[in-house]
Amino acid sequence: VGCNKGFDAINAMRMGSGNPIFDKHAWEDGMTDVYKRGVPAGKIKLEHDVCNQATLPQFPLPAVSTSKPITTTSSSQVHCIEPMPATVRALQRSAYK
Repeated sequence: VGCNKGFDAINAMRMGSGNPIFDKHAWEDGMTDVYKRGVPAGKIKLEHDVCNQATLPQFPLPAVSTSKPITTTSSSQVHCIEPMPATVRALQRSAYK
């Protein structure tokens, strides 16, 4: 319980599914977007997290070959239970991005 900034969840999805769409760098990009009245208005700096979720390397995936498509992805689910409304909004914004 408690999702914080969602980096562990993204990494778990990456590991469980084998799908490169789950990327901590892209997630951080979405988490730092600032909107004013629905319009992009810059970036914020993420505060230091105690668990170092954002700074630890993401789960490595097998190298992609252009001659042979990856067939190792699988259907996976991760559920975060987050009680803080502001964090929920930030997680939702990042998920849509």
